[in-house]
Amino acid sequence: MTGSNLAVGQTEKRVGTKAQAIAIENFIPKMTFHMQALLCDAQRDNRVERRRMSVELNQVVGSIKKSGFAVIDNYCDDELLSALCEEAGALARSKPNFIKDHSMTHGNSFLLNMVPARVQGDRDGAEQTAYIRGLFGNSNIEKLASQYLGGGGGVSNYIYHRACAEQHETQELFPLHYDNFQNCYCLKGFLYLEYCNISNGALRFVPGTHRLVRKFLKINRRASSSTQENKLEAMLDVIGQNGMSSYSRTEQELIEKLREISAEPAKSLEYAIERKAGSLVLFDTIGIHGGVSVARGERWIARFHLVDRKYRFWNHPEQEGIIMGLISRICRKARRLGK
Repeated sequence: MTGSNLAVGQTEKRVGTKAQAIAIENFIPKMTFHMQALLCDAQRDNRVERRRMSVELNQVVGSIKKSGFAVIDNYCDDELLSALCEEAGALARSKPNFIKDHSMTHGNSFLLNMVPARVQGDRDGAEQTAYIRGLFGNSNIEKLASQYLGGGGGVSNYIYHRACAEQHETQELFPLHYDNFQNCYCLKGFLYLEYCNISNGALRFVPGTHRLVRKFLKINRRASSSTQENKLEAMLDVIGQNGMSSYSRTEQELIEKLREISAEPAKSLEYAIERKAGSLVLFDTIGIHGGVSVARGERWIARFHLVDRKYRFWNHPEQEGIIMGLISRICRKARRLGK
């Protein structure tokens, strides 16, 4: 396994992609064992290693803040990828109670949505999801999430998604949209379990739209409601009705670019993040994103949603301490009764 030599912020020259590649050598869960061994070396070497990891984490967070996403190539090796695929297949076959039903589960395709509370409540849940939880529960991801989301965040979902051409064909996996987590911050991670390109469901992300959409929702508060349409076309319709006087010149140029994409969907392929298996894409969910169609073959990904402190408090009391968990449950009940 070798790390890439791409520098932070450098645009990788690929046909059909404008994805910025953040290539970080050894930013791999399995390397934790190596890092633990280094702790037995001289204290000086230990300090150097920790500074190196700190710099790399800062680079990833900086890219997400600037562009809305970052790509970490070689996040895990073939052995771990195989274990993740086996775990996903076993879950799809056994269909444990902690997995939510989903309309995208049919034929050979499946979307396995796992909420941590339901996994914890199942006798065999922890063992059956050990790989996906271990993959995204390592200290590097926790530190990265803390830097971007602030301290006290949590995990809202673990997801395995296998999409096959015979079930999806020319239909987009997910049309271009934004995800509003109750006006909170959420960071999604897509780990490609096999090579993904514009023919088999690669993720698209339009850089800079995470800031644009946040401003849009601030201006149009009704659009922040969970009942409102979150597709790109709906957002552009609202902007068209209200005008663009509230947006800067740079923001207006980005809106025009989005209008071009909406009018000619093929242009969105320029923003497809084509990567080999083992690559991890981290992105702010409020940015405009979506999966392309699976015209041939299949797409396998492992996915997680990291949420900020506010969202965790209101939606995942089981991830709070005893006292805060109790307060969270009381507040949630009061909110429901007040509606």
